[in-house]
Amino acid sequence: MATCTWATSPQGPRGYLFFDWTDAGVAHPFLDLLTFFQEDEEEIEGPLRDRLRDAYLSEWTAFEPPERLARAWQLAEPLAALDQAISYRSIVADLQPVERHTARSPAYWLRKVLAGLRQVGRVHR
Repeated sequence: MATCTWATSPQGPRGYLFFDWTDAGVAHPFLDLLTFFQEDEEEIEGPLRDRLRDAYLSEWTAFEPPERLARAWQLAEPLAALDQAISYRSIVADLQPVERHTARSPAYWLRKVLAGLRQVGRVHR
């Protein structure tokens, strides 16, 4: 479910409120976590990434223990990258002209898919 519509943008006392539904969808909540690790064109790594991941996962401990949540994230990470690759591929296909950064995004996210799959393979062995 992806849509961007200006027709449903309500006008309030301070003007119009615009909703950008281009990335809207119904999916597993862990698919969003990967995008939290992006800052402009740089990826957040190291201790800050670990703290962000742990803070996000801690909100789900009512449903699963931390160890299972960590494993679920390991399995979800390549799927999250695949979701982004598909999303950006659709965006690139519909945009003319395409910004350089946006044009490179599908390949970037596909590399993240492969890296995530390699990581899952190492953990699984």
